[in-house]
Amino acid sequence: MGTKLIHSSETLDEITQQYDSALSLDIANLKTRHSIDKPDALKKAIQDAQQKDRLMSIGIVGRVKAGKSSLLNALFFDGKDILPSAATPMTAALTTLSYDEQFSVEIEFYQDEDVQNIQKAAEFYEKRLNEEIKTLTEQRKPRENENQKEVKERIQRSAKRNLIQYDTQAAAYDQYQRMKASGLLHKNLSDYSKVPADSVEQLANKLVNYVGADGLYMPFTKSVNIYLPFEKLKDIRVIDTPGFNDPVQSREARTNELLKSCDVIFIVSPAGQFLSSQDLDMMGRITKKEGVQEIFVVASQIDTQLFGSEKRDTLQETLENISDKLGQHMVTTLRKFKKDSPEIGITFDGLIESGYVLFSSGISHALSKKEIQIEQCNDGEKTVWSNLERFFPDYFSHSDIQLSLSSLGILANIEVLSRKLSDVRLEKERIMQQHIENLVNTKQNVLNDYIKGLIKAIDEKADEINKADMNDLKSQIKENEDSKWRVKEKVDDAYEDLKISLEKEILDKMIKVIDTCYKTASSGMASSTSEELEIHTREKSGIGSWFARKLWDGGKESYSVQVTKVMTIQIVSKMEEFLDSVQNPLTVESKEINQRFRKDLYAKLFKAYRGALNDESKANETLVRKTFEDITNKLPILDFGSNIKVPSGFRGKGTLKGSEAESYLNDAYSEVARFKTKFKDEIDKYKRSLIQGLPKDIATKFVQTYDEELQKLNDEISNKRMSLDRLDRFKGELAKVRV
Repeated sequence: MGTKLIHSSETLDEITQQYDSALSLDIANLKTRHSIDKPDALKKAIQDAQQKDRLMSIGIVGRVKAGKSSLLNALFFDGKDILPSAATPMTAALTTLSYDEQFSVEIEFYQDEDVQNIQKAAEFYEKRLNEEIKTLTEQRKPRENENQKEVKERIQRSAKRNLIQYDTQAAAYDQYQRMKASGLLHKNLSDYSKVPADSVEQLANKLVNYVGADGLYMPFTKSVNIYLPFEKLKDIRVIDTPGFNDPVQSREARTNELLKSCDVIFIVSPAGQFLSSQDLDMMGRITKKEGVQEIFVVASQIDTQLFGSEKRDTLQETLENISDKLGQHMVTTLRKFKKDSPEIGITFDGLIESGYVLFSSGISHALSKKEIQIEQCNDGEKTVWSNLERFFPDYFSHSDIQLSLSSLGILANIEVLSRKLSDVRLEKERIMQQHIENLVNTKQNVLNDYIKGLIKAIDEKADEINKADMNDLKSQIKENEDSKWRVKEKVDDAYEDLKISLEKEILDKMIKVIDTCYKTASSGMASSTSEELEIHTREKSGIGSWFARKLWDGGKESYSVQVTKVMTIQIVSKMEEFLDSVQNPLTVESKEINQRFRKDLYAKLFKAYRGALNDESKANETLVRKTFEDITNKLPILDFGSNIKVPSGFRGKGTLKGSEAESYLNDAYSEVARFKTKFKDEIDKYKRSLIQGLPKDIATKFVQTYDEELQKLNDEISNKRMSLDRLDRFKGELAKVRV
């Protein structure tokens, strides 16, 4: 599609080049007025649009141990353990699945800066952990015949529980210990490593070394791009995202960018801990404004919920009961989430309205693919099968393999999930096809309007030549020569006044945008914080309490403290929203100011020109207008741009409370204030660049161009027949172009 349009564009470009001397001003002005693309640019735009139709990005998000790997293995590898599960959020590499004719894996390793960030986070956690262990050790009174090793281990476990708010740093600590244990910490690993494979099985074996829990290179693996010769991957890219709040800033930034590019997102959450605070923290990153077309929630590991109070008489009734309750829980949770975090907007409204939750069981799919041959199953699969046999004997039994496989298929629900992928893919194709059609139709209309404009200009030119009076033209040429200094003076004065007005408009309008957005951002950040009551325990005073502490560990009382709580991910989101809310309007405003300046310039310079002439002037006003239009069209276009970003130090902090939350907020407010100052500095820089880029000899340029056009008209009238014949040929060539 678009081949005919590209050909027409190329033909039209050749024709206008051939006849440019006949209508140089009109051609230039019409190209600008209709935003005519060069043929190569038009060809690229159509090819890019068509290329986008070939690739759909599917994001798989969820916390560690949510069942993402099992789900992907079921969807793309027939349940084989090709993608190993991550041990911690830090060991979960950013993974993509794409099509290629050969099996291969492309590994990207952490750079030195990344390792340093992991080390800093690890050292921070280690210091906090040691301090907490010391405090707990001092508080605990030794008892007789205690096993000191067990005591030490209990204290360490308690200390880690008390530092749960530093889960990101704890993961970094674990990662750094693995790095040191590998013996590769100070080795030079290449930035990228391409690993070929001959089969899925061989690929899986090689992959373990880079992303497996005990893989030699696992601690240093940043991202993994897997290429597979699978037909189902030909038009899609699957993105398996690691955990967020990543201390490795470059990986987190990459994850966020890839998430923004996703057309559909599957949020995977374990049915037993469905939509936890961790899930909500992660979901806060997903917004419709990023272009996400579809969002689905998948309750993974559904097999863990079949037993106990949720069980009903049949497997189908049990699944329906669990699905209904999960759906109700999702609606309630997301409604509260939207109320507490209004910045997410309409992102999850579709899920709230439908209450629709997909479910899956990766283990069930794996069991079915192994045809329940227990000797081939791992421990987890054996346990699940044993429970299914025990609690649902009418559906799961070695005595009826076909029924068992059918029931496992119902639990796995892979067919339903695959259909969802197909449905979204079809919808994406429709959307992209519509995009291409709209692009081609728009460009066709533009070219047709351009051709009509050229034909009209040819007719006007021919009419001007036919009606022209040589004596009047000679008077115009003489008048132009006699008045050029008065014209220059008047036009220059008007031009300088316009430049002063432009400076003031830039400052007034663009700074107003910043001030408005700054107020919105500040209030938005304030609304992203909350207060909660924390229950603490302290020792009571008095002799009775002293005896209670000594005798039975009593003598204590509870008290509540109201502390500030902040989800740093939401604050970072607000900071980024502020940057976007300023950047985008400023860019738009800069374009509008440019357009208004060009319009005012044309009108006021023409007025100044008329003011320099007497009432009996014979000036060719049509030609004067075309000359001024040509000059204004050639003025520099400078769009406002900025590269201000949220500093990496604000990311990866998780949820903070108390003094840490307050300190973080103060820093965030200060940083946004610095953003405001930086934007104003950049506006000033933009203003200076624009003003300095404007031509200083615009009046001289006008007089020179107008004089050249008068001389050209004189030549055309002198060779009237030849000029009209050429215009007629030009018109005839245009009439042959079919867009």
